[in-house]
Amino acid sequence: MYFPDFVEIYGQNEGHWNLSITALERYTKSSSSEFAVRQFIINHEKRMMQQMFAWSNHENEHVRRLASGGYRPQLPWGQSLASFKKNPYPIFNILEQLKDDPSLYVRKSVANNLNDISKTHPNLVTKIAREWYGKNSRTDWIVKHGCRTILKKGNKGYTGHIRI
Repeated sequence: MYFPDFVEIYGQNEGHWNLSITALERYTKSSSSEFAVRQFIINHEKRMMQQMFAWSNHENEHVRRLASGGYRPQLPWGQSLASFKKNPYPIFNILEQLKDDPSLYVRKSVANNLNDISKTHPNLVTKIAREWYGKNSRTDWIVKHGCRTILKKGNKGYTGHIRI
């Protein structure tokens, strides 16, 4: 965990960008860069959105998971991503890409991301859940786990339409 922290602190400079991104990608394969990547997202939002989308197509499941987990608006023990708490729409390009991922590890991250978003935008997550539910067992699992906060609150409109 020390190496991603080092990159987070000292790798923000434009001259280190490519090296920093490559390092975070490499480190996340055997550890996690999801905390370190958040400062890059905050400081370079548009550029990181492109990078995270590219990572969502990566051959390695750990890197694909970073694309989702790094964008969780309310990652536990991580810095909040205030702009995505206000407007989570940009995250959905990445979640769409990963919703049918063959790796359960990645799909859990997608579900956790949806659950985070549901805390501030329950209607948006309900809309997405309606679109994804019933497509296949992978998306059904994501919807059930991604909507756990909504379901615990007893959102009858949601459970009545999807019948989980």
